[in-house]
Amino acid sequence: MQTTFRLKKETLKTGVFCLLCFLAMGTFSVVIATVAPPPKARLQPVHMAMFFGFFWGAWSCLSIWLLLSYWRERLIVSDDTVIQRGVFRTRGIRLNEIDRLVWRPAPPQLQVIAGTTRLKIHFVKFSKADQLSLIQHVQQRIPDAVQVNWEVFCTKVAVPLSRYEAGCLAPGQVTVTRERWARYFIPATLLFAILGVAASLTLQMHRMLIAPLPMLFLWALLHFSTPMKGLAASRIAGQPESGRFLKFLLVWAGVGFVGLLTLVFFDPKFPAKIVWLMIGGTIWFSLLIARAVQLDRLRQRT
Repeated sequence: MQTTFRLKKETLKTGVFCLLCFLAMGTFSVVIATVAPPPKARLQPVHMAMFFGFFWGAWSCLSIWLLLSYWRERLIVSDDTVIQRGVFRTRGIRLNEIDRLVWRPAPPQLQVIAGTTRLKIHFVKFSKADQLSLIQHVQQRIPDAVQVNWEVFCTKVAVPLSRYEAGCLAPGQVTVTRERWARYFIPATLLFAILGVAASLTLQMHRMLIAPLPMLFLWALLHFSTPMKGLAASRIAGQPESGRFLKFLLVWAGVGFVGLLTLVFFDPKFPAKIVWLMIGGTIWFSLLIARAVQLDRLRQRT
């Protein structure tokens, strides 16, 4: 018996949505930079167009890669082999040759080791039903002696998955639905729209009228990546480290927003505004990534 697992359909929806948005933003930015560049711009229109084209083109390439992954990637599991097909290469391992099977709960993944060959299976790529089926299929066919960390993985991943498929939530979990995202993002989008209009009327910063667009983009991205059935997630109150990270994220986003407004208001001449923006953006994103890595390590220990 052979079972083929494909990436979840949300991957296709996210890839198509992001590609269309990035292409639209790239086209709009290039046209504006060429036809109606800012009067005080220090770069030539052609250079601005090249910059925006490269920036949005890079994001479009990532979206294309996501679509290629959905089209090409497969995980084929039979009674005696596991075959992992990627975008460019295919690797396989016979079940009777497996030396170790390492279950990792955070993030949920399985590492299959046979001699010098290693396969890493990321469960989040698949639908909830496929995740549960894949876990059961592999775990039942491999001797317990070569399985590492199964008890912890079973408690934190397999059991909650089985409850989710049965329509039951584990203690401390909540169902995240598309309607829930709407309740969060409608007020946030309206707030950004009001701030954009206020900046346009008082500071003559008419480009701030596009302030709601990032919120709309994020809302649409989360909407299409959330299954119709909803998504089971742990409550923040039950994860102290996640609560602290959320508070940090809110404060850090405020710091970035205030810094950006300060830069726009004072308009420094030396170094140029773009230099300050690159330095500040690098520091801002570096600290954000460092904090996210720290959170990931804490989750792996628990």
